[in-house]
Amino acid sequence: MSWIARSRTTKGAHRLVLALLLCLGLTSGCRDRELEDRATAACEAVDEERFEEALALSETGSGATGAGRELAQCRCVALLSLGDRDACTALLDPLLRAPEAKDWVPHPVLTKLMLRTWQSAGELEPAAELAARAAPVHREDLDLLQLELMLRSVSRDEAELLAEIETRLRDEPSWLPQRLVLAFAWSRRAQYADALRALGDSAPPIEHRLALPWYESRIQAQAATGDLAAVQATFAAWTAAGWDPVDLAARYALRLSTDQLVDPKTPTFELLRAAIATQDQLVDRNIVWGLHRRLISELLAAGQPEAALAAYDEAAKVIDLAGITRAEIERAVQRQGAPAMGNAPAEIEFRLPAELAGGSLLLSPEPDQAADAAYRALAIPKSAELT
Repeated sequence: MSWIARSRTTKGAHRLVLALLLCLGLTSGCRDRELEDRATAACEAVDEERFEEALALSETGSGATGAGRELAQCRCVALLSLGDRDACTALLDPLLRAPEAKDWVPHPVLTKLMLRTWQSAGELEPAAELAARAAPVHREDLDLLQLELMLRSVSRDEAELLAEIETRLRDEPSWLPQRLVLAFAWSRRAQYADALRALGDSAPPIEHRLALPWYESRIQAQAATGDLAAVQATFAAWTAAGWDPVDLAARYALRLSTDQLVDPKTPTFELLRAAIATQDQLVDRNIVWGLHRRLISELLAAGQPEAALAAYDEAAKVIDLAGITRAEIERAVQRQGAPAMGNAPAEIEFRLPAELAGGSLLLSPEPDQAADAAYRALAIPKSAELT
């Protein structure tokens, strides 16, 4: 596939030579034609990985308008292919800053290269301008919109910027990547209603490469607000669209456990157990990892440490349980069988270094006092012991 989309087809360098011969003694219009033919020849050489030839054809003529843009891009690709990144950015930098380049949106690879180059150099203004015009054009490129948000939010209120970008969305599949990036940004700010609005109500076809993140993002925002009915409705719609019901049952159990939602019909640990019983059918092994770990946590929280211990032993056969030790679950089992200690008051004795004797400790306000209540000073006796 060509790096740079072109509408012309030529015979490359041979046509270029012919054009030069025909143009001898003619007007500037012929010079424009010569530049177009040379750009086409250079880009064809890039397509065929004849990078040295492309560089020879593009030594002059790069510009911020017309065929000069195409020639510059193909020369830049040739330079990158030969490992000369600095020469590529040095070529594009002044061209993209030119006033006549205000409508120029280079290939997304070259655009992202310049954005990151300017960002690293602290050149945020030209980077933000290029990102703002490139992201809507290359709207299926998730990285570009993320770069736009990062670069433009430096000098803007992020919420205002997100709302502004959202106005350019259209109800077309090509805008789905931008909807996902905006929804993620809103969710990061805990503004879940805004995240749902950015996602839109129209689900992508189930075969779309972004169908999974769209449904997941929608469910995550709904769960974060505690809206179980909405979560269940989205899972039902996802199932009706044709997604694997075994996978969805596992995702449902995991989502309820993670967001501490309660299904009125089935305890969460039972949902997790049922999902684990289908683990051999689950393609996403991260889900299997989460199911086992959440089941152990749910059983401990439900006061069933012995069941949690059994779940731990089963999980250890399947997943890595780093961060959870069998010993801590065994202690929970032991505590369950120990006699109740009651609620008798206890004494805490502080032993302070002798050199602190004569000083004071600042004690935080009591729980029933106002949040801004002053700390209370407690004198440290000569024994440096406090009870």
